[in-house]
Amino acid sequence: MRSVVAGFGLAAFVVLASCATPKPTQVAAATATAAPAQDPDKPICKRVETTGSRLPTTECHTLREWGIINKEGEDSLQQDTMRQMPSRGGN
Repeated sequence: MRSVVAGFGLAAFVVLASCATPKPTQVAAATATAAPAQDPDKPICKRVETTGSRLPTTECHTLREWGIINKEGEDSLQQDTMRQMPSRGGN
């Protein structure tokens, strides 16, 4: 009975994994239909959820500014992660 259940579980995993993996033609098609290079000075508005508020706000920045905002957020996260890591070494 266990081998039947294990076999069924393995078969289900293989089927799900094959469905989740994109086919090379799907990846190529998605890449080909991607938006062309955008103007870095074009304003782009995004809805932003603020912690502690139920109402999202709209922030508008240029593509260049959004890039700077994202880069600053990534840098801040990396610095926080590095601060939390225990130091290695004897002294």
